Amino acid sequence: MPALITQYNGTQTQVANLQDVARALRVSALYVLKFWEYELGVSTVYGEREERYVLNGHFPAAVLQVSLDVFIKKFVLCGRCKCPDVVLEGKKDRLWSRCAACGARLVVDSHQLASFILRSSPAVTET
Repeated sequence: MPALITQYNGTQTQVANLQDVARALRVSALYVLKFWEYELGVSTVYGEREERYVLNGHFPAAVLQVSLDVFIKKFVLCGRCKCPDVVLEGKKDRLWSRCAACGARLVVDSHQLASFILRSSPAVTET
């Protein structure tokens, strides 16, 4: 995964390479941005077409990286074997992770992002 590249322009922090980071994690860049919105308590602006991901406020890359590590632990890594080979699945208002490496099927932490993913993503398979 590439290191986060942030640009600060007075009142906003733009993450210049969020699309590349998300691609390396095999998740939507919007999920990462929304996670920061919930975790850091800020509003965000995104434009996937123009690859523009902005947080209102000043956030150094190191602060965002610490929060990104929490995101990775909750939504990218398997809760059992810690491999990043999980597929997110929705079932009855619950978000599950299914690990391709060890076969574990675990409920994802009840974070606000889990509700957002269930509500808004056609990429999450309904089982």
